[in-house]
Amino acid sequence: MAPRHQQAVEVAIQQFRERVKYTNDLHPEVDEKKLFYSSYCIARLYRPDKHLVCHLCMMLNPSSPMYMKQTEVARHCRLQHPHATLQCDYSNCRVKFMFPEEKQDHQYYVHEKTYGWWIPNN
Repeated sequence: MAPRHQQAVEVAIQQFRERVKYTNDLHPEVDEKKLFYSSYCIARLYRPDKHLVCHLCMMLNPSSPMYMKQTEVARHCRLQHPHATLQCDYSNCRVKFMFPEEKQDHQYYVHEKTYGWWIPNN
């Protein structure tokens, strides 16, 4: 990974962790699904320019989003998540899933709920 790229990813992860802590301190969440998607939406918000968050990797490790360049997503999914054959129905969304329930949850929390629902005081 190039130094500039690595630095941008490290800054994004630090911002993500600070925002998640702040959000959880203000509004502790007990619903695991809502907690995950709150963190996922925060990770998307703080991603470096021209990067995406791997939804499946974040499901495995919710405290550390996997940021990757947009140009690397297809290869990453092919190599790391070959069984993820379902894709989000929303245009310009490349997220893949292994199960229909994951796809349905993603579409609801990321695309259908009001933008910013994860921000405290919303």
